[in-house]
This record gives sequence, structure tokens and C-alpha cells, in this order.
Amino acid sequence: MESRVRLLCNIPALVSNLKHGGCSYFTDDSSFVKKVLSAFERVPEISERSCQFIGLAVSCLCMTGYTELVSDFIIKQSIGNTIHLWSKFLKYVNAKALEITLSPLAKKCPTSSMYYALISELLETSTGFDAYMRLCCRLFYIRQFRAGNTIRNIFSSFCLAVKKRESQEKSIQLIEQADENLGLPALSVWSDVSSIQSASLERRIYISQIFISWFVDFRNVLSSQFTIRDDDLLPDVLSGISNHLASPRIEIRTLGIVIGEWIVTLLKWDTGSEDQKLKFDYVELEFLKQIRPYFVSLDENHGVESNLQATIPTETISGSDSHEDTVASRDHESNGEDSTVNQNVHELDSDDDPDSDNDSLKPLPSTQCSSHSDKTPHYLRECLDGMLLTKVEDSKQENSVGRKMYIISCLTDIACELYGGKEALLCQKLPAKQHVIENDAIQTSEVQKGKTRRFFKKRSPPSAFVNKFSHVAGEFFFPLLKSIPNLSLSSVKGTFAHQEAVLLASLLASLGTMYACSRFSPVQNRMADELLDLIPLFYRHPESAVRRALLITVGTVITTTPLEVLSSRPRLVFRDSLLPYGNNTNSEDNTLSGWLKSCSVSDTDTECQLLASNGLSALCERFLELNRKTIRNNLQ
Repeated sequence: MESRVRLLCNIPALVSNLKHGGCSYFTDDSSFVKKVLSAFERVPEISERSCQFIGLAVSCLCMTGYTELVSDFIIKQSIGNTIHLWSKFLKYVNAKALEITLSPLAKKCPTSSMYYALISELLETSTGFDAYMRLCCRLFYIRQFRAGNTIRNIFSSFCLAVKKRESQEKSIQLIEQADENLGLPALSVWSDVSSIQSASLERRIYISQIFISWFVDFRNVLSSQFTIRDDDLLPDVLSGISNHLASPRIEIRTLGIVIGEWIVTLLKWDTGSEDQKLKFDYVELEFLKQIRPYFVSLDENHGVESNLQATIPTETISGSDSHEDTVASRDHESNGEDSTVNQNVHELDSDDDPDSDNDSLKPLPSTQCSSHSDKTPHYLRECLDGMLLTKVEDSKQENSVGRKMYIISCLTDIACELYGGKEALLCQKLPAKQHVIENDAIQTSEVQKGKTRRFFKKRSPPSAFVNKFSHVAGEFFFPLLKSIPNLSLSSVKGTFAHQEAVLLASLLASLGTMYACSRFSPVQNRMADELLDLIPLFYRHPESAVRRALLITVGTVITTTPLEVLSSRPRLVFRDSLLPYGNNTNSEDNTLSGWLKSCSVSDTDTECQLLASNGLSALCERFLELNRKTIRNNLQ
């Protein structure tokens, strides 16, 4: 069924270039989504298989790019009497499409009761509840949303789920799970001095919104029915207030003051005297408009975030904001700036009046450049330290998964540039090619001598190729290699194992690229040994992306190792066993060729099978090249 649903959702892409008369619902995205998701209306009785079909269709449509249309359609349909049906449909959403499906619903649902009604069936199953809890952790502590009711709807949905539990014991268990996975981490990050010092203001505002919503939309609502103690939170709260007040940034200090005054009043801790209370003098800053609405419950302040103006820059924002919202906000800001400029032109003094004779000095057009903060960290050592997971500053936003991916990309680009560029990396026989280009240039210049010069462009011969990376290959390669053990553990188990697996796959591919750039380096033999020693660690990794990256890296070692290195040390690639400390070292499956052959046949991922087959062919070709060179040397 899943393959058929996938084919159905890909129909617009298949017929996009075909025109048969007027426009059909295959070429109109909105009509197509409506036709597919309205299929249950034509079924007299909704069976379990029909629910599964619609759930898979929602997953495929969202992963195909119809997320906004799907979420709008579901919310529009849920206003009627079909909300219980959509709850059954969403129970069958694919786990890989859970975030892209539910995060727009959490953002756009006008009420928390509607959002809970949509996900109630999903929360009834243990696997669905665990997946949803992991999704909420990811939305809170990795993603970031500028608008919408995402945070408040999530906490309110857990609050409603607690009230709907069959017994008080299950309700208390759900409260503890929500506190442990969502609330207490928010308090920890909010009060953490490293996060306060290093995180941006936008990120601190987002964490503060999560922290406040945990109390207002979850704990306070349930405190009347269940006994919820707040005494154990006092040390972290007071520490957080003190850490905010110690910040040199006025915005961070003001943020700590406002939240500190509110939470001390909310929790009603006994101070020994009624006259004693926490009160500060501060200036009301603009960004506090994003904080104060969270002090009021969602029922009293409906749609709080949807009416907020985005007053923070977008340089560090990551999340599910639509492109249309971003463009509209930018247009609004530009229009405001234009009107301000036009108004100020008439308010110039006579001394400030621009000279009318300087008409030739036209102002340069404004350009929109990316933020310079994305360029950090600036130095190689900072990049390498960011990849090591044993540092104290791991909680910094700069060392998140996205930043580590950026570090890997930067180091790979640096290695390619030092090698001579990506074009030089793709062409191993550069001197021969350069000789051909020089001859062609000479012949072309002789032929074109009698012609007018403006009809052709004289091309200078390319400069000589110099590999500058081979001398510093070890400085790049081995510090990154040290982060492999920690990533190998976190990519298999844990809440964010799938993201760690993506990071591990990117790191393996980067190490392979660095090896290809390190031709004739003094440490190339050691680099090859280290890369091939990774095979026993990851050849059975549950994530196919990691296995693909491993096969690509091994293929890079096979194809780019110079023949001179193989001649001096053939065991570098053609080793007897992949398990240096194994008991069965003579087994055929433990050899490199045996492993590639096994992967090409038995691996569950088709791309892994293709990569293994190509790697095995390359290994055979290198073996024949080595034999031919050995025979030639013996004959000489």
C-alpha cells in the first residue's frame, strides 16, 4: 500500500510537462491535495485500511512538498464533524514524516483542544506516544519557531492528555514524563550560565517561552487536581535569575528580571514576611512583547503568537516558517523604511540640504548579504574543538548538530582548496591534461593569427598544480577522527540518534574526501589504516546513510591510493582480515573483498548494494594494476 500511495502522490510530477487542454487537478496543487485527502468521503464505511491509506497519503504529500496545503486542509476539515476521523488518519502517519506533518498543525491550530483532538489517537499507542515525545524534544531544543502556537499547543495537549487518562496513576506517570523530557530540560537550559553567555537573544527568548509555557499551560492547570511540588525547582530558578543578572547584555538581564519577578510570584514561595517580594527597576524593551503574552493562559489570550510582530533578526532562526511569511515581513519592513526616508527628506535643515549639483553621484543599490555570524568559528582549531564531544562548552548553540555539520563542510572545502580545487580532485592525472591543454592553446593561437582578435578570447595556459594539503593532512584528519567513537554510540541509541547518524555519515564522507586530497602525504598510510579499521564498527549500522558513507569512504581509499604506495605496501588495501583482533582471521568474509561481496548481495539498502558492487569492481581493477606493475618490474 505504501508504494502505491507514493506513486499516487508523485502523479503531479509525472504529468507536469504534459498539456491536455485545460488545467486539471493534477497540475493544480491545491485541487490535487483536496482530491486525494477527500477520498474517504466517497467511501460508505471507513475501515481501518482506509484510515491507513489516508495516513500514508498525508505522509507522502508532506514529504513531497505539500505541507502547507495539507495542514490547511486538515484544519479546515477539523472545524466540522470529521475531527475524530482525522485523529484516526494521523495515527498512521509515517514516523519519518511525523515532524513535517504535525509541526504545521501545532503551529496553525487555533485552539489547543483542536490540536489534541487531532493527535489523541496517536497518543493512545505506546510507539506513537514515544515518537511524539521525541518530536516535541526536537521541536523545543533543536528547532525554533518565530510565530504560531506551537509551544503552547504542545504543552496544552499534554495537559488534556493527562486529564483524559483512565486512572490517576497513569495521569501522574504522564506528568512525570512531560516534566522529565520537556519541562526540566527547559529550566536547565534557561538557568545554564554557558547558554546565557553564548546563545543569541532570539534563542534565549525561545527557551524562555518554553519555560513559561511549561508552568502556565501545563503545571498550573493541573495543580488543582494533582499534587505538584515546586520546592525542588527553587535552586535552579534562583541560579537562573542570578546568572541572567550577571550578564553584560542589557537584554539578557532584562529577560531574567521579568521572568524572575513573574515566577517568584507564581510559585508563591514562603519568604517569611508578606512585605518581602522580588522587584526590580528596568526599562521596558521591545522584545518583551514576545514574552508577556505567555504569562496569561492560552484560553484568556487566544492566538497569542499569531498577532506578534517579528522584531528579531532571522540570522539564527531555524524552524518551519513558511517562505511567504518571510517575504511578506521583509516587504513590510522595506515599505516602512521607504516611508520613513520620504518623511525625513522634508524635515532637513537648510544646512543639511543635499547639493543639487551632485546629481552624478547616484547612491549605490542596497544589497542583502548573509549574516557574518554564519561564518564563525573563524579558526581551524575552533572548528576541530567544536567536533570533540568531551568539551565543557558542548551546550553552546554554536556546537549544535547544525553547526557541527557546517564545521565538517568548511573543513572539507578547505581541504579541497588546498589540494588545488574540486576540479583537480576529480582529475588525478592533471599534469598530462595540462600538457594537452598547452598544446591546444599553441595550435589555436597559430590558427587564429590572421583573424581579428575581438572574435576570440586568448586563453592563458593553466598554472602548475601544487598539492598544499598533503603537508597538513594529519592536522585535519586525526582530530576529526577522535569524534568517531562518541558518535558511533550516540547514533545508535538515544532520543536524537537519527540526527547523530546523519552527522556521523557526513563525517565519514568528509574523512574520505580528505584522504583523497592527501596524495603522497607522509601520513597517508596511517590514514588508510584508520579508515579501513572503521569497517568493523559500522558495516552493520542500523542507519543506511552511515553504511553508504562507509562504502563511499572505503571506495575512495581503494580508488585514490597511489599505485606507488600499493607497490610498497600491498597489505594496506589487500589485507588478510578486517578484524585485527578477531579469532577467525582466515575467513573469507573478514576480507575486504568478502565484505564488499556480501554487501552487494545481502544489504537491505539498494544504494548500498550498488556502492558495494562498484567498490568490488574497483578493488579487482587495482589488483590487476598492481600485478601488471609487479610483472613489469620483474621483467626489467
